[in-house]
Amino acid sequence: MRAAAQQTAHRHSRERRSRPEWAVVAFVSLVAATAYLCLSISQAIGSHYSEETSPAIAALAPRDEADSEQVPAPPTVEASAAELAAPAPRPIRGLAPAVGDPALLAVIQGAIGKDSDHIAVSVRRISDGRSAAVNGDYQFYAASTFKLAVLYEAELRHFLGELEYSDRLFITDEDAAEDLGTSGRLEFEPDGSITIGHLLEAMITVSDNSSAVTLMHAFGAGNIDQTLRLLGLSTMTVNQVELWTTADDLARLMQAIYVGEGLGIRERAHMRDLLLAQTIRNGIPGALLGEVDSGLLIGNKTGTWPGAQHDVAFVEAQSGAYVIAILTDGSYEGWLALHRVVPEVHAALSD
Repeated sequence: MRAAAQQTAHRHSRERRSRPEWAVVAFVSLVAATAYLCLSISQAIGSHYSEETSPAIAALAPRDEADSEQVPAPPTVEASAAELAAPAPRPIRGLAPAVGDPALLAVIQGAIGKDSDHIAVSVRRISDGRSAAVNGDYQFYAASTFKLAVLYEAELRHFLGELEYSDRLFITDEDAAEDLGTSGRLEFEPDGSITIGHLLEAMITVSDNSSAVTLMHAFGAGNIDQTLRLLGLSTMTVNQVELWTTADDLARLMQAIYVGEGLGIRERAHMRDLLLAQTIRNGIPGALLGEVDSGLLIGNKTGTWPGAQHDVAFVEAQSGAYVIAILTDGSYEGWLALHRVVPEVHAALSD
């Protein structure tokens, strides 16, 4: 909040005043200035940052995806019953600072090989900050990974008491037009509204676009960007049609989501459950199919559009949970590189 109260008093006069008259004029001017300052401050205190919303973009262009793949991909891996039933760990406080690991970097570079022009990777282990990135600051169109920013904003507002999962919104015709085939999964109330809880579920588990833009317009794209900056994300934005992001920013955002940074136990558990219930699993989870079948828990969010095929995830490895973000240019080479990088990183962080 900012309050500005400035006043300039002009005391020029062509007539000569006596000392008592001057004192009276000065006193009256002081009282008026003080009253104006108090009024300005009280008005500023009554405002809230969420009311200073930057104009939300009218529609996402190009519209994001229902995550149908044109690039050949491994079979989809559905979330297991063990994943859905596993209790969420408590929020983690006092995160370890990022520590660049040359050995981990070499592993990533070796797995990428000659395909570095097609892919960006950022990895960070939660417990000790062990990290490495290749092309981590390269900018990509976010595709549906932007929905992670909307998810965190919703959970932050829930933690602050500004909304409940049972609160209802209406999907406008404009937002409904963003649907690419997943609107049948939405659960509407009799009056045509839909709860925020159901919007979040559809947005994450089936990557529903109408849910995402409805929430984004309700929160304000500018406000979401402000939250991202407070988390330290320097590039990612939902307030521009280009929807820029980087692997480093998405890894940082997934870290904040996984540890429940700035949130409570309930919000962290809610986000974790939604990401574990993700139905589009042919990226990072698909690259670790054997481990997933053996009980490895991976929560992820994909993003797919012509020229973009991404996945960002948390992986609850026995040696310590880590986050990994992989962005590709949508090429076959990039997709194959993703499936080479993930097992190598997992093996390196499991030692």
